[in-house]
Amino acid sequence: MSTLREHTELPQQVKSLIEARTVEAVFVVDPEYRIVHWDARAESLTGLLAEEMVGKPCYEALQGECEGGANPFSAQVCSLMRLAHDGQPVPGYEMRLFTRSGGSEWLT
Repeated sequence: MSTLREHTELPQQVKSLIEARTVEAVFVVDPEYRIVHWDARAESLTGLLAEEMVGKPCYEALQGECEGGANPFSAQVCSLMRLAHDGQPVPGYEMRLFTRSGGSEWLT
């Protein structure tokens, strides 16, 4: 039986990115779309704690919409993850992420 710790072991390259000093919120999603890392800045931005987020599929845990409101955020994330998985360039985009308090934050 595997433990959550085994599932959250990140490659060294990802650890280096996470440990870089940045003012941005950082979360990491594995190939199965599960959140494997959720930092303090992501907690502060969304009001969602790492303990609640790690292990959840990102398309269930993160709610929001893309610029223009045409696509739900979860659909956009899945298409971007497919591009990344296939080694294709991932374009930048804006999204509005809904927070625990009922508000929202625009992210780029």
